[in-house]
Amino acid sequence: MSYRSAIGFSRIRVADLTNKILDKTDQTVVSLGPHGRVLIPSALRQSLHLTEGERFVLSVEDNDTLSLHRIRDRISAAEGLFKDFAPEDGQVSDQLIVERRQDATAE
Repeated sequence: MSYRSAIGFSRIRVADLTNKILDKTDQTVVSLGPHGRVLIPSALRQSLHLTEGERFVLSVEDNDTLSLHRIRDRISAAEGLFKDFAPEDGQVSDQLIVERRQDATAE
């Protein structure tokens, strides 16, 4: 008895096995194409509601992993960092105008 039949694999291709494993996870295999382009599969684009022309931030993590984030999500996260500094009674620009006018009248 071969090791393949012993573990339940009888003439299964590596690609088929890989696809079965990936189907159980949120992962997919993509290839680097011409000019360094990576195509995000249609099913994944649809499930994530990605649209043509949408912009992303691509970063390299510590372990040589590429990470792709929507720009709008990064902007929202950055805004969240500064919300504690915003005045409760209006815009920062309104507060700045008031301060400038006070400085001008004091001179």
